[in-house]
Amino acid sequence: MTGSLFKEYEIVIREIINNGKVIFTAHAKERMGIRGYTTHDVFHILSYGSVKNVTDKGNDKCVCKIQGNDIEGDEGIIIIEIRKKAKMIIITAVSYTHLTLPTIYSV
Repeated sequence: MTGSLFKEYEIVIREIINNGKVIFTAHAKERMGIRGYTTHDVFHILSYGSVKNVTDKGNDKCVCKIQGNDIEGDEGIIIIEIRKKAKMIIITAVSYTHLTLPTIYSV
């Protein structure tokens, strides 16, 4: 995928934040607690970070890896699933101090 397509996904993500539905999985909430992330940190990374990878899952779904800084300025990664460009599911949050990303989320 090209950088311009990643930029398009960044626009979609920000549109979902403003007008769509955002769901945090139980796993994401658990990992956020362990890693000291708040919902504000996650939304900050999603709002200002960069899409680094997109995997098409078919049926108008894709999984995206977004890298950026949390509110404190620490680097982190958020893995999301986008459905029909209207709904976003937060799968997990990884801070660079906890950078072990399970292969299931490697996108």
